[in-house]
Amino acid sequence: MRLFIALMLSILIFAAGCTRIVVVKTKSPEQKSNPIVVKKQHDIKQSNKFLAKAKVLYSKGKYKKTIKFCEKALQYNHNTREAHYYIGLPSQRNREYAHSIEALKIGLKLGPNDKHMKSAIHCGLAINYEKMGMVKRARSEYQLALEFNTANH
Repeated sequence: MRLFIALMLSILIFAAGCTRIVVVKTKSPEQKSNPIVVKKQHDIKQSNKFLAKAKVLYSKGKYKKTIKFCEKALQYNHNTREAHYYIGLPSQRNREYAHSIEALKIGLKLGPNDKHMKSAIHCGLAINYEKMGMVKRARSEYQLALEFNTANH
């Protein structure tokens, strides 16, 4: 039976001729939804450009524009943790706590493994939960924020 299967596979591969096989590396099982795509340098520069503008807008209190520029940054590089973070912060300021939590959680899942950024994200999540009256969840997020950055007190 194994010989038959091997023979059939050989015939199938031979019959396919020059057909290209493309292998797409995927994320871990809990993050299966998006394949890992290597971004072009141009895309990363564009993303960083929009993100830099978003940070300036955030510092000026222009929260809706901040979100728009972060969304533009994500069009070029959807794996940037900072863009999700800077969507979460102004959403929090606009009292859109559920939207803020969603953005911050996405940012938390993305790399790189920067302890200070993780701490800031957990702190943002804690504030959202606290504002929503979810004190236990807020407390656990504050504790995680402190674990990643003890200077965050």
